[in-house]
Amino acid sequence: MFSLKIFNKIDNRSGNFNETLKTILGILNSKLKKPTKVISDKNCIEVTFGSSEWPINDGIVTELVIKKTLFINNDDLKDRQKLDAYISEIRGFCDGATSIENVEYLPLHFREQA
Repeated sequence: MFSLKIFNKIDNRSGNFNETLKTILGILNSKLKKPTKVISDKNCIEVTFGSSEWPINDGIVTELVIKKTLFINNDDLKDRQKLDAYISEIRGFCDGATSIENVEYLPLHFREQA
């Protein structure tokens, strides 16, 4: 499961913000290819990719969280260079999260010795 939270009050969500959000969602949908759930309230938009159902019966659940916080000024949503840098940061982080999420176990006898 992958989650993204964007803290922005509802009365501050401009057309530029909504377009940026659509771009971010498009990037994530194309990379993760998992079910998407969007929850929005007056302070925040939370997007969850993938299922949160765990096999809890006779099992152990381990949740690992890496948090990175990005900030962009509202006026910078109109500045193409600053907006591209912001979206590139999100894309890079999501690429890393995707590679972590899709990791597969490789038995010891198949691993190269250092």
